[in-house]
Amino acid sequence: MNSPTSEFNALLLNGPSDPVEDNQANRVDIELVGNDDVGLFAFYTQFNDNGGASATDGTVFYRVRVSGNSG
Repeated sequence: MNSPTSEFNALLLNGPSDPVEDNQANRVDIELVGNDDVGLFAFYTQFNDNGGASATDGTVFYRVRVSGNSG
């Protein structure tokens, strides 16, 4: 939870991750955000192998960037 975004891998979505004037969360005041032009993406992932050699017993993390106010 406290890891910097630089320790995550951006999930590239074959184009901009935040189309202009979109509203993915179906609320006017909350949306997924990202800007490929400045290296800020909407989705990130990270894999922690927990120190083992196997890639099947680790933990996968996801990070999503959102903007807005739900209150």
